[in-house]
Amino acid sequence: MSDRIAESISALAPKYVEFLRRLVQIPSPLGQEEDCQLLVAEYMRQLADSVAIVHSRNGSGVNLAVKIAGAGGGASLVLNAHCDIAPAEGDWEHPPHDAIVSDGLLYGRGAQDDKAGIAVILLVAEALQKAGVRLHGDLILHSVVEDETSGNGSKALVEAGFSGDGVVICDGTWPERIIYGHLGQVWLDVSVIGSPVAACVEHRGVNPIYLGHEFITKLRAWADEMNGQTDAFENIERPFFVNVGSFHSGVWYGSVPARADLQIQVGFGPQLQPAKVISLARDLALSVSDRINVRQGMLSTPAVRVR
Repeated sequence: MSDRIAESISALAPKYVEFLRRLVQIPSPLGQEEDCQLLVAEYMRQLADSVAIVHSRNGSGVNLAVKIAGAGGGASLVLNAHCDIAPAEGDWEHPPHDAIVSDGLLYGRGAQDDKAGIAVILLVAEALQKAGVRLHGDLILHSVVEDETSGNGSKALVEAGFSGDGVVICDGTWPERIIYGHLGQVWLDVSVIGSPVAACVEHRGVNPIYLGHEFITKLRAWADEMNGQTDAFENIERPFFVNVGSFHSGVWYGSVPARADLQIQVGFGPQLQPAKVISLARDLALSVSDRINVRQGMLSTPAVRVR
């Protein structure tokens, strides 16, 4: 049986490399995943009679699922992957959506995280069918959105009944690595209100950039303190982290800005829940200035560990 499956995978590999190239050629950052999902649905229909389309809670995201019925008497298994990608920023040796194949590697934004995951789970399902292998339990395939943000895509499919006894999430990571735990993470949307004046009298104003920097410093000091008194989370030596993903302020050299806006991601271990982290961040902000407002962003999830 294993030989038949291996032969099927080898025979189907060119088809799914081309499928992956087509996926990468479709930009699919948050809110722009529909065209990518239409292509995934086209391939899913080759594996099952019908493809379920389930919208995320906000009604905008399109999530797909197919169920391949088992012979009976076995546990069901979900294979999950996501089609949303991070924005393509910075300089690229190969254009991020050209999906160039060179020396056996495919280059592009989202190629590994996680459009390869979609290609893999569909390849596995078709290889089993071509090899004449029918599992005892049902095989459920997910292609979801919002993985890079809220995780609501997977949640929507589970709430719609497309769950299983076990799940393997095929997400981009290093080769031959299985992740069974994840840090807690929250996004913070931070706004800082300044008092704008001309640069020559900047001492009369309040510069939101300086206040934002002071807040970041305090938040990072808190994370360092927590790491100093906290054991590693599995193999993660420093489970608490602070990343400033964006910091926007000002219009030109000659004035104190009126406002600054920051996007910050905070990671944490199982000792804390997201609400507590947000509360701590707000307390730190208030200790700097009442001009700093901290709001919860889209991502908010506790630490998890699966055994």
